[in-house]
Amino acid sequence: MVLKFEHFADFGTGEPFVARIVGLSDLINITNFKNKKEVSDSILTIFMEGLSPAFLSLKEIRAIEKGEKQKILLNLTKNYYNLFDHLWIAYKDRTQKASKIMGVDIGFIFQNDEKFQRNAVKFLKNNPKMNSCFVSALESERKVWQNLLSLIRNNYLQHQEIDYEKVKQYFNLKIAEMQFERCWLAIEFILVSIIEKNMIKGIGLEEIPESERDIANPKRYRTILIGHIV
Repeated sequence: MVLKFEHFADFGTGEPFVARIVGLSDLINITNFKNKKEVSDSILTIFMEGLSPAFLSLKEIRAIEKGEKQKILLNLTKNYYNLFDHLWIAYKDRTQKASKIMGVDIGFIFQNDEKFQRNAVKFLKNNPKMNSCFVSALESERKVWQNLLSLIRNNYLQHQEIDYEKVKQYFNLKIAEMQFERCWLAIEFILVSIIEKNMIKGIGLEEIPESERDIANPKRYRTILIGHIV
């Protein structure tokens, strides 16, 4: 039998989101999770099924909006739709599933404002390892970009509760770039926050200074000894 090798994608760990999201799975072996493989696989699924296809659409949007490819409106619109859809899949679905696999239910961050506030209190009570800074950071994410992504993806693309006139202003490269970056950074924040609280005793995480990061694989975190390993 002759094996045929094919390229998975035309981008790699030189892209920060690849290095930093995929790189998190390397940290799982030094945690207390009993289901380490399932946790690691769930993180890779966020990358494979959500962020990667979103990034491919973003690359197409860049090329068209910058005049590097012919501007065919149908193709451009399709890529905007795919971008917003896959970002929501990555964040709302795959990241929520990964968090549950790690024992933390973040479903409250996708509820309306009233339920968010009420269930945030319950979340902190049920997850004593997490602190109020985690909740306040995610509340900020809701206001900065999450609510807009939900509006576009759910209220317009998915359920047609609003018409195109109310969202057309968001179909531009600036918004596309912002939504992609804010989304994967929020995913990283959620995952790191949970992983850090489940590290083996005596091992912690520290942020690698940007000047020390490998250009070919710019991971953000590394492990450090903070006491006796148990």
